[in-house]
Amino acid sequence: MNVLDDSRVLRRVDKDDVLRAFELLPEQARQAWSESSRLSVRSEGVKRVVVSGMGGSALGPQILRSVYRERFSVPVEIMNGYALPGGVGPETLVVLSSYSGTTEETLATAAEAMKRKTKIFGICAGGPLAAFLKRRKAPAYVFDAVNNPGNRPRMALGYSVFGLLGAFSAFKLLPGLAKDAAGAIHALHEGVRHYGAKAQQADNEAKKLAVALDKVMPIYVAAEHLEGSAHALANQTNETGKQFATWFALPELNHHLMEGLAHPVSKKNLEFVFLGSSLYRDRVKKRFPLTEEVVRKNGLRTRHWESREKTRLAQAMELLAFGGAMTYYLGILHRENPSPNPWVDYFKRRLAG
Repeated sequence: MNVLDDSRVLRRVDKDDVLRAFELLPEQARQAWSESSRLSVRSEGVKRVVVSGMGGSALGPQILRSVYRERFSVPVEIMNGYALPGGVGPETLVVLSSYSGTTEETLATAAEAMKRKTKIFGICAGGPLAAFLKRRKAPAYVFDAVNNPGNRPRMALGYSVFGLLGAFSAFKLLPGLAKDAAGAIHALHEGVRHYGAKAQQADNEAKKLAVALDKVMPIYVAAEHLEGSAHALANQTNETGKQFATWFALPELNHHLMEGLAHPVSKKNLEFVFLGSSLYRDRVKKRFPLTEEVVRKNGLRTRHWESREKTRLAQAMELLAFGGAMTYYLGILHRENPSPNPWVDYFKRRLAG
């Protein structure tokens, strides 16, 4: 029996039941959309949105900005750090995103948002951020993460994506989201069915890719509406798979990265994974096979994944489900519990000390 098809191995290595959190992604999404889309907020006067979030708490905003960048009624920025950008003021909506509600960078931007008299919205599962929002009587989506056993932010992206989607709908920053949300939740259900542990390796693309990428450095390549999900895939490869990975976007990489393929440290340890979509612009579609050709001509291996879904948000969720499963299987192959982040925790303890 293949290791990834052996439920006994999964249970032995996955001590914190990360697999169950993956299986509950559709329920996270359903809960978050149902609760957040009913929020009552004042939407007048918002001319700019700045989202403050770190790590897993920034992935949902990244995904939604990628999917809807051409449909937002106002500019949307994402900040990863302690400070807000210049020009932020009373006509700016600052979205404070922190799963735990304890992220020090996000709490710092919360204090700065108050000083600049911005509009504030928060999304979290509790902690000091929830208390801050309550004291300030700021609108918020504070959720009960009942569908995230293990309590890891990167495994709670159903809450992050669909909680923020509901908030954007409530603030009238995006029109007509109900149909998109329903299709995307269905895509998550299908992703769990196709890529989950019950699907055998012979028929499971996520298991096959995990085996292929074991002991190499994946470089994910995406474009347009899949960029945010590619970002999430790289993060989860690092955190869940315990394996180094990075990602690049087309067409930007065509303007620099290809020249760097001539002399990498070791070509045998690099592998490009191209993330395709029928919904990319025609010029972008043309770039994918040409970029793959250049990569192969430089002596590097390539692989390809293609979305089956029909809308941008559904494709982004399909890739999210695929990536969540694949990186989980990487952790299992490494015989590493996929849940803990020992070096991140070590760093935080040292920084606090």
